[in-house]
Amino acid sequence: MTSIIPNKKSNSLYDTVMPNLSVRTREPEMMDDLTQPRAEIDIALRALARINRLSRSALYISREILPLISNNRPVRILDLGSGGGDVLCDISELLQRIGIAVDAVGIDMNPLSVDYANRYAKRRNSNARFIESTALDAVQTLEYDIVISSLFLHHFSEEDLETLFSTIRERATIGMIMSDLRRSPLNYGLIWLTTHLMSRSKMIRFDGLVSAKAALTKNEFERLVWRAKLKGSIVTPTFPFRTIISWCRI
Repeated sequence: MTSIIPNKKSNSLYDTVMPNLSVRTREPEMMDDLTQPRAEIDIALRALARINRLSRSALYISREILPLISNNRPVRILDLGSGGGDVLCDISELLQRIGIAVDAVGIDMNPLSVDYANRYAKRRNSNARFIESTALDAVQTLEYDIVISSLFLHHFSEEDLETLFSTIRERATIGMIMSDLRRSPLNYGLIWLTTHLMSRSKMIRFDGLVSAKAALTKNEFERLVWRAKLKGSIVTPTFPFRTIISWCRI
């Protein structure tokens, strides 16, 4: 198996072994290990928040949400894989700033991430709340208008993503906006550089490269939404090396 981490004897990008990115490769991420200590999770979530701000994740998702909603009633937003909660809190704040009432719920399967996100929301005086759940359980049991996610879809097999999207198609009253990495050699190198410049967290550096290999291409997402029968969905490449999948119930 091709190494996904830099040579331990050097921190140079040139010593990083470039994997074969023509095919998707999924491997376990450190953050998915529920035995990781709280201190490591907190460090990683703070680093992810910095990366989310740099890539303007909340702004891009909010822009896609706006055309789907009206301001005459609250919109219920469900964030899958909400992590540290920063993206959902930002989106909720942005929408409320322009007069749109938001009922924001984030889910994550890691109880430490959920606890971190709730503490983060409290510090920001945000009305967003976070609960422990798997993504499939959440879309099957909770009530929501719009489902969102950021940097989360690459965790799933294509079969599970098809199931997830099909369930959202059946139950979302408005639609979904999903943002994730786009697999490419250039993005792999950019992620290596970004994670090394912005964090000393071994978890972030390791998981970033694993995520880059597990990400889907635009064509792969287009085939996936077709199989899930998300009619009218739009798959759009965005900065920086992301893909946004938007779907609205007609």
